[in-house]
Amino acid sequence: MAQIQDNQDTKTPKAAEAGRGNGTGPSSADRRDAGGNRKPAGADRQMTESDRQAARERKQRRKRREAALRRRSRQVRLRMILLCAVIAAAACVGVSALLIHRRNVKEQEAALASSRKTAEEQAAFEVTAEEAALADSRQKAEEAA
Repeated sequence: MAQIQDNQDTKTPKAAEAGRGNGTGPSSADRRDAGGNRKPAGADRQMTESDRQAARERKQRRKRREAALRRRSRQVRLRMILLCAVIAAAACVGVSALLIHRRNVKEQEAALASSRKTAEEQAAFEVTAEEAALADSRQKAEEAA
């Protein structure tokens, strides 16, 4: 009883509440092999066939879960690449449309300036033709007078 009491004194408060030792009491001594090395809990008992089967199943489940995770990661990566390609294609289409629009606007402005210049030249020609006709009619009127 005294040894148990001494062991209780060496426990940390939380370990004492939980009923666990701090690694120095008799509870940890039974988990050491002949050389004094710690053994994992349950290492002294033989694995039964059902234990082996359960371990195999856990290993297979873990492998399947990891394979599914790798598959999903590849799918997500592929989707991101496709999304980037679609965005790049949309950007190219937008830039092309903008360049075409700018070219069309320049052509329209050039056509408008050309038609305006032609209209001004025609108006100037008409004015000079009218002035020439007026001057000619004045000259004829002066000759007749």
